[in-house]
Formats: sequence, structure tokens, C-alpha cells
Amino acid sequence: MYVIKHMLIIRTPPEEVYLALTTPNGLRGWWTVDVQTDDKLHVGSIIHFRFGNAFASDMSVEALKHNQLVKWKGLDVPPAWLNSEFSFELVGDPLGTKLRFTQVYAEGAPLSEDDYGSFTYNWGWYLRSLKDLCEKGAGAPFGSAGNP
Repeated sequence: MYVIKHMLIIRTPPEEVYLALTTPNGLRGWWTVDVQTDDKLHVGSIIHFRFGNAFASDMSVEALKHNQLVKWKGLDVPPAWLNSEFSFELVGDPLGTKLRFTQVYAEGAPLSEDDYGSFTYNWGWYLRSLKDLCEKGAGAPFGSAGNP
């Protein structure tokens, strides 16, 4: 079973990071500009992410713990992501927020070593975009001037 893990410090309070993970405008600010979902996410919400014609993923919101946890599950996604779990754990830190990201691939996910390496790299890129959005006010989501 494949697992991707990242940890980073974001120099803003957990409340700001949580908003970037749980509002349409927040999600558009760091992952992709093409996001369709409820104005206020709740457990059971479906988030439609589009990356031009190259990639699409629909996630269900599986858990929300205010300013502490956001968890998604892959629904209409590339085969390797089907039923995979994505969690964003937020922990207060003297410097701001410690973000622990984990993607756990579903058992038997069809994933090559190259795909795993690519997904790991891309999550690092987009988590940096999340950090920049929270700290500097602008990330580099797919489809933006910083990530055409």
C-alpha cells in the first residue's frame, strides 16, 4: 500500500489554513482555480476539482474538525486515487500551524512507481502553494498566472 506524507509549518493561525481547505475560494487559491462545491463545506459535500483537460478529481468530504482536520475520499478520480483518503491535520505551533498531509491509497490501487513519484512531487508543490496563499496572500494554483 502506498502512502504519501508531508509536514510543513505555515506561519499563520490554524483558522486561516482551515479556511483555505474548506471554502471554495480558499481551495481555488492554492490547488486549482476550477473548483465547484458548496459555499460552506460539510461532511458529505462533494468537491469537483478540474485541472484543464489533463486531470479531474471529485472528492467527498469525509471529516471536518474545526481548525484541526479536513479529510477527503476520492470518488470520480483517476483509478489510482479511487477510494484513497486525503487528510490535512492542523496543529497549533509556536510559529503558526503545523500541517500534516497524508494520502493513503486504497488497497490494490493501480499505481506505478513513476506515478507515485509524480503524485508525491505534485503534492509538495501544491502544499507549498497552500503555504504561500496563507502566508503571502497568493498561491500558485493550477490555471493561475503562477501555474498556467
